[in-house]
Amino acid sequence: MLRRRPPLSAMRALFAAGPVPQEFFIAENLMNALTAEQLRDDDALVGQWVELLSGTMWDTPGDRGQYLACIEWMLDVDHAARWPRIGVPVLVLALEHDLLFPPRGGRLAAAVMPQGRFAEIAGHAHGGAITARDQIGPAVLEFFAEH
Repeated sequence: MLRRRPPLSAMRALFAAGPVPQEFFIAENLMNALTAEQLRDDDALVGQWVELLSGTMWDTPGDRGQYLACIEWMLDVDHAARWPRIGVPVLVLALEHDLLFPPRGGRLAAAVMPQGRFAEIAGHAHGGAITARDQIGPAVLEFFAEH
């Protein structure tokens, strides 16, 4: 968690200061959404993500407020204290190359939840909700079928 504090604090300061340049928003999201290999070698995928992200400006107070709330949540160090009190079955999915929510944290969270289960999706970064949908969907459906 400590390694995430400086970049998240910088993001908080930037988004709190006013409108954020579209180019920064796109670059920051690309760096988190895709793996280094995808960014380096897959021009078509990067182009698709640039197109996807270009439709979002994040230049209104409401948009920035939403982003700031997300950052504050990620900076909250008390999450771990609440995990053991979760009394329902939980599937914690982590993506192998996710810099925002790395597998190590997901593994720890699932281990202290009374009914926690951990699953890691290999080869994907934070954008795996989109890029790994063929792996995530079945894992979630299987979990729901069991519970």
